[in-house]
This record gives sequence, C-alpha cells and structure tokens, in this order.
Amino acid sequence: MPASDAYPKKPSAFQRKVIAALEAGRYEEAWKGFRGLYRQDDDSPFHIWGMAITAKMVGTLSSAADEVAVKVTALRKQEIDRGGGRVPHKGTARHVVAYNLVMAIMGDTGTRNALSPKADRWYGSLFLQPLPPGEDRREMIVLYSGAMYAMNEIAKSRKSLRIWVDGHPKEARGRLMLAEAYSSGVERMVDGHGKELPVPAEDRADLPLARKYAIEAARLEPDWAEAQYFAGWACVVESPKEAGQYLRRYLQLDKNPPKLRKAVIEQFLRTGRWGPPQPPPG
Repeated sequence: MPASDAYPKKPSAFQRKVIAALEAGRYEEAWKGFRGLYRQDDDSPFHIWGMAITAKMVGTLSSAADEVAVKVTALRKQEIDRGGGRVPHKGTARHVVAYNLVMAIMGDTGTRNALSPKADRWYGSLFLQPLPPGEDRREMIVLYSGAMYAMNEIAKSRKSLRIWVDGHPKEARGRLMLAEAYSSGVERMVDGHGKELPVPAEDRADLPLARKYAIEAARLEPDWAEAQYFAGWACVVESPKEAGQYLRRYLQLDKNPPKLRKAVIEQFLRTGRWGPPQPPPG
C-alpha cells in the first residue's frame, strides 16, 4: 500500500515527528513513536500501518503482534466486566486489520510460530478472519486487502475492496490493487491428505476483470506511472495497440524504471513480443 494512502491529511506535531524519523531512516525511533501512537489510538489506520511497517524494519514484528494482543485482551476484559461471555469473540475491524497486517508482513509460518503466548492466544480467532461487515473506511479496507493478498487469500482480498471500489467511481488506487488481485489466483488446492480440491471461482484469476480495473485506474490517474504500466501489461494480449499507449506513457513518467521492465517494454514496442529479451546471438 502506498504510504501516502495511510498518512493523515492533518498530522499532529508528534505524528509529523514520527513521519520524519521514518523518512530519515531512524527506524528504531520511528518504531517507538508508532508504538506509542498505537497505544493511544489503536483505531487509526495510520498508526496500525506505521507500527507494522516500522516493526518490520527493526525486526520486532512479534512485539507488534503483542501490542495488538494487549489491545484485544483489554477490550475483551471490558466486555466480560459488562457481563459478556468468556469465549474469545470475533475481533473488531481494527484488531482484525492490525493482526493480519502484522502476520502478512511476518510471512512464513516458522516466524509466526515464534509468537509470544499473549499473541498466540489470539492467533486462531483473528488470523485470516474476514473483515467485519459495516467497515467502510477506505484505509482500513486497503490495509486488510493488502494483507490478505500478501497471504494469498485472494477471495478475501477482493471482496471488501471490490464493494468499496464499485461504490466509489473515482477511486484509482483501490482499482489498481483490485486489478492486481484479479490478475493473480489460486491454481491448485489440496486437502490435508493431499487430495486435489476444486478451486472456487472467487479464488481463480480473472484477467478480464484485472484488465477492466487496471484501465480504469490508469484513466483516473494518468500521471501515476505504476497504473500506466499495469494497464499496459493487462492489455498486451487482448489489445496490443492500447497496451502500447499505456506503456509509452509509463516510460515518460518513470524516469528510472527497473532495467528488466524497461527492456521488456522496449522489446514489446519494437516487436510486439512480451517477455524477457533474448540474449544476443553468439
């Protein structure tokens, strides 16, 4: 998720200080700052994002998971004090988003197995849980969808994001995320005994929808290089001429593109062939 999508429009003095530390590469300072902000307000997408990303940078993602667990436990205690049951409840949006974002950044299962007891207590109830219905904040939906995509939970990644995007016709960045989610898909599923299972339609790649959302994103933000590139990529097979228009625009906007990407685009514009360039003969 682009960092600018999480930044508050009018940051407080302390938020500005933490942002400055992050941008200057003072990651330990930024981590402590975001952790403090999260402790003050755990319902802020900016604080959730900042705590997760800086925890990664200083190698303390398990501590970030603990921070979420402490907040969930405190809320649960309040519910018990009001007469609620003792069975772990389904998390609120802020806990589901925060926990899954940290888990997505952690990556492999071995790292997650190193969770502390307090974080592991909530692992089963919050991990991969659907976003609670009614959550309509753009930043929370984007954070959740990004986390699900990173964990290859394609259907969950698409569901909330598509509802939100389809209701907001000028939303470009969510459309690009959705295009990426539709361009990917689960190719094979097996059960615990290795038996092949049918892949549900909502988990499969859908290239026509990927192309639709990529084109919409590129048209909504004509000066956004990544949107132009992805729209070009999505049109290569079905609409090569249109693909060329987006890819030329991308090269105009990105003054320092990755070398391989640039070589692939230039080859396509010359020959119509997409893919890594062939080495010269001899």
